Formats: sequence, structure tokens, C-alpha cells
Amino acid sequence: MRHKLIPFDIEKYHSSKYKLTTRAGYKVRIICEDCHDDNYKGCPIVALCDYYSNGNEHVCHYDANGRYYGRDYDENEDLFLITDDEMVYNGWEDAIQKLLLAQYKNGISNKELKRISDELLNLATNYVTYDYNSGDIKPCNDIDD
Repeated sequence: MRHKLIPFDIEKYHSSKYKLTTRAGYKVRIICEDCHDDNYKGCPIVALCDYYSNGNEHVCHYDANGRYYGRDYDENEDLFLITDDEMVYNGWEDAIQKLLLAQYKNGISNKELKRISDELLNLATNYVTYDYNSGDIKPCNDIDD
């Protein structure tokens, strides 16, 4: 199944049209949206994240924009919404990891992996999609509401 990452928005989340994940694809569920804790000021969202996909959940705090502990830089734990349309990766690192796994599971050739890696490096800071069936990589400028 493929998913499209959409920047976290609490209103969209409440619409039940989207599922919740993190930038790195961790399972996550919100348990509170109005936390009052002096240690985590500006982070009203409390969620449980399964970092290791082993069923052990860890408590995480997020600001209203889904930023992990309200940090002003990207974290793998930042919240995103997903649909069932496409799998989207931010930048090349996550995509390369997924491609290496695909190579292992599906036998993508080293030559094909090199081609894909080179294209991803050219799109390094953009959202990109990769279609495992056709091998197409493209910028994801069409992310919409």
C-alpha cells in the first residue's frame, strides 16, 4: 500500500479522512490535545509513538503544527497525515532506505538502484514519489488538501 504524506493539520486530522503517521513512518496515536505541562509549554498534543515497530509505545509531545517537542527543525517524529494514494518521502535519505529494502525484497538491480539514487539526489530537499512498479521518480508538487 502506498501513502501520500500531508503536513499535519488538526482540523484535517479530525475529519477522519486521514490517518496519522510520523515523517519516518512510525505508528502514532494522539491521546490528548490540550496538555498543560510547564515542561512542555507550547506542546498541547500528547501522542504515543511506536518507534521500533515492536508494540512498545513512547510518550511524545507536539505543538499544534505537529512539530516534535515544538522544535523549529525537521524531526523523524514530526506528525503527518496520510491517505492511501501514494507513498511519499521527504528528501532522498528515507527513499534510499526504502529502495535498499525493495532491492533486497524484489531484486532491483544495482544499475537500477544507482539510477534511482542519482535522481533522488537531484531532488534532495523536495518531496518525491517513487512508483515501485514503473520505477518513476517525480517531484510531488501536486500535494493538495
